[in-house]
Amino acid sequence: MKSRVPVGLTESQWDSIMDGLADHPSTMNDYRKIINLLHTYDNGRLHITSMTKQDAEDYFGMLEKRASDGEMSTNTVHRYEATLRSIGRRMQAHPETFPDYENPFSGILHDEVRNKTRYTAETFADPKDIHKIIRVLPEFSHERRILLELMLFVGLRPKHIEHLTFSDFTPNPKHPKTELILSFNEGTFTEKTSSKNAVLKADKDAKLVNHTAGGNMTWQVTGRWCFFENYTASLRKYHPSLGLIRDDRPYFMTSRHQPYTYRAQHHLVQEACCRAGLESGAVTPYQLSLYGSVSSYLIMQTLTKHEQLKNSLSYARLLDEKNRILREMRNAEMVFLPLAQNGWIGEWVNDVYPANRKERIDEIVSQLGSDALYRIVGVDKP
Repeated sequence: MKSRVPVGLTESQWDSIMDGLADHPSTMNDYRKIINLLHTYDNGRLHITSMTKQDAEDYFGMLEKRASDGEMSTNTVHRYEATLRSIGRRMQAHPETFPDYENPFSGILHDEVRNKTRYTAETFADPKDIHKIIRVLPEFSHERRILLELMLFVGLRPKHIEHLTFSDFTPNPKHPKTELILSFNEGTFTEKTSSKNAVLKADKDAKLVNHTAGGNMTWQVTGRWCFFENYTASLRKYHPSLGLIRDDRPYFMTSRHQPYTYRAQHHLVQEACCRAGLESGAVTPYQLSLYGSVSSYLIMQTLTKHEQLKNSLSYARLLDEKNRILREMRNAEMVFLPLAQNGWIGEWVNDVYPANRKERIDEIVSQLGSDALYRIVGVDKP
């Protein structure tokens, strides 16, 4: 008999969470009960699949207040919190079912060490397969091509695609008639007190949401991407008033006029794989977004480095120094050119790569080595 599914989850999501617990019915019942209780809090405002770190802190704070008021025992509160963190870890371990999910319950308690995502070569798609998909993009309708391109060239994650609205597009103040800026919620980034240099400061792209007694700061981060003039024209060909109206309707809709959920994105990427002559499951939406994150990062880095080298060339006095700078400029170009040819539709606003993404890039490099980013996008390291 199938296990009863808690509120707010699909059967496949529940099956992923229960993976390996078939012989532990009491644990399954605890998980079901605690998820159902979570969904009754604050008139059902919280959903375990979409909770933010702040939501989790608010919920844990409510539980601890009930313990201090004598409404719940301290042991019960601890069990609820531990169970929710365990559920979150199980969800994070199944990116195929919960793409881009980050455990909001992790790291809240002072004695907890946050688990980092483990990256392996299998985490990423074969870049040759990605390049084949890029070549068949012109075969898709305008809307579906844009969806794939925002993953491939910006690195928008499946959750971003699903929740993207018309209001997320605004005119670039520097070129309001010809360029659009896309702003989207990048989640939270925790800056440790041990950091040698401050990474973020409060501004329109970073909002301080928590400051612990130990000094750690949690920021809500906004990613901002500016589209080039020609790509802005392509976006407005699909929606002429884009950037000029405030409209919270989903930007991407399926043929049934529903938001583009991960399931719909998965079917689209399967179709792209088949059109490219690949197995239908050769690449996932999550892998497309990882490729886009790394590609856009490398483009930004190489352009920035190239500009710095160009500026330093005029100050070089010795011939050997000039030759060294010219070699390094050519090396940067060797990375940039193949990436630009695959797809280059814009840049991060003011060359600010979002802090969470940079943290992910650094973690990939620390786990897989300094050449990992080049292997992921299929270009040679200079």
